[in-house]
Amino acid sequence: MLCMLTLLVVLVTVVLLTKPVGAAQGEAEERALEYVDEHQEEILAQWQELVQIPGPSGQEEARARWVQQEMKEIGLDGVHIDGKGNVIGVLPGSDHGPNIVFSAHMDTVFPMDTELSISVKDGWLHVPGAADDTAAVVAMLHGARAIKSSGVSLKANLIFLASVQEETGLAGAKYFLDHTSRPIDMFVAVDGTLGQVVCGALGIQWWTITYEVEAAHTLASRGKPNAAVALSQLIQRLYQIQLPEKPLTVLNVGTIGGGTATNAVCAEAKLTVDLRSQCPRELNNLVNQVLGQAYLTAAECEAKVTLECANAIEAGMIEDADKHILTQIAMGTLRDLGIEPELSTLGATDANPAITRGIPGIAIGVVKGRRVHSLEEAAKISSLYPGVKQLILLALRLGNI
Repeated sequence: MLCMLTLLVVLVTVVLLTKPVGAAQGEAEERALEYVDEHQEEILAQWQELVQIPGPSGQEEARARWVQQEMKEIGLDGVHIDGKGNVIGVLPGSDHGPNIVFSAHMDTVFPMDTELSISVKDGWLHVPGAADDTAAVVAMLHGARAIKSSGVSLKANLIFLASVQEETGLAGAKYFLDHTSRPIDMFVAVDGTLGQVVCGALGIQWWTITYEVEAAHTLASRGKPNAAVALSQLIQRLYQIQLPEKPLTVLNVGTIGGGTATNAVCAEAKLTVDLRSQCPRELNNLVNQVLGQAYLTAAECEAKVTLECANAIEAGMIEDADKHILTQIAMGTLRDLGIEPELSTLGATDANPAITRGIPGIAIGVVKGRRVHSLEEAAKISSLYPGVKQLILLALRLGNI
């Protein structure tokens, strides 16, 4: 009888010790999600405030000061602006817990003097930069505030990174990863369309190819080299390059230009070409073919050629990235919110430099946008609130694995 009583006490004790842990986690999630419902007006107001602060790549200082102040008001630890201009704040967990980064980029593709007046039509916020990536910066800050206010204790240290120069080669994220004193265990880029989970790093190289010849009047042009001719021949050759379908590899001539007058030899002509592949080897092979054709055309057309790489992002993939716990938890949070996840490996976000360094990384979107990177850019306002909830759930669940 005594043994039975002892066993019963032990069982009750186990239940009392274990059940509240799960209950506490569930209650923390509920409190954090309720924060979003209760603060929709504040979230929208701050979204509208930040989107009207210009922040071209390399000129994010005003946005950085705004984000830094918000992080301090949230109560994050160690809030500072690093040597590159990134803003960093930490929600600490245990001393020996993993370090998980959430990164949203502050820069936009629009010049400093771009008109940033806001209009709201049919539930859409219309203003350049509304979606990419201003909405994510605001979502990340309110996600951090919701978690902080919930009072939950996490094992992981959550590092919130507002990065710079994402649009011009992911320079901010690269700098952070190269200079942080913490070993990073997982990296989440908050960038893209709500519902997407991206678990691969797409390699990208942008090249500018310029041909130059001696200038001459039309009447003296017979038999003379012409930069426009060299450029046109190169374009034909580039589109004859055989590209593999798997791994996905693509080439696109994006811009062309040159010449000064109708009645003069085109003395200078240039193009830009965008090269992308999921495979580092295939990307390097494509780059070598493109540059080889550029030199060959220059020799045949008696033109001087100048080659400039404007952007270089490494390709990479964590083994079985689609099955990794980071990817699976991200997809699960979306399903819990009634959103069917869309898995992709074509990432070109702040997660890329993490992945190519062997750190498990994904990108998640928190808003529905359209006409992104154009002056007609818009974002669906109501989509941001489940986007913030997705970020909160992902952070809480990763924070206690």
